[in-house]
Amino acid sequence: MNTRLLFNASAIVEVLTGFALLVAPLFVIGLLLGDGLGPIGIAVARVLGVGLLSVGVAGWESPGQDSRLAPRTGLCIYNVGAALVFVTLGTYGGMNGILLWPAAVLHALIGAMMLWVILVPSQEATGEGRHEAGGFRCVADKPVAATALRGAGVYVHTSEVKRL
Repeated sequence: MNTRLLFNASAIVEVLTGFALLVAPLFVIGLLLGDGLGPIGIAVARVLGVGLLSVGVAGWESPGQDSRLAPRTGLCIYNVGAALVFVTLGTYGGMNGILLWPAAVLHALIGAMMLWVILVPSQEATGEGRHEAGGFRCVADKPVAATALRGAGVYVHTSEVKRL
């Protein structure tokens, strides 16, 4: 069984369903559940659409792709998309829940930071630089087995690790 084909087919279904929920939530929910939605249901359907779109992107498998790229991109799409949906609902949809704007700002900030991580190469990605934390020093010229020292918050490559 070709697992890449299986996962990519599922990813395509999720992306298409998510996009359809974003664009035409009443139509899609009508087809799925046989009943219409009120304004709150439309809002929830659109957030669900963003979620399904991001799940589809996160599940896409490409040959030679960095295994961290798809899930990171999926989470980034979710955060940016959720922020856009919340801002649209607050600005044009007449929604005014007490956590709407804080949620919009939080998702926008997280999405912007994730976008930065995805688009700007880091020392972790290039394997360059010196990382020190938790009493350990790591000098890395090429990433080989990047293992995270969770408590120290430093990425360790197999090139050199010394206790300070």
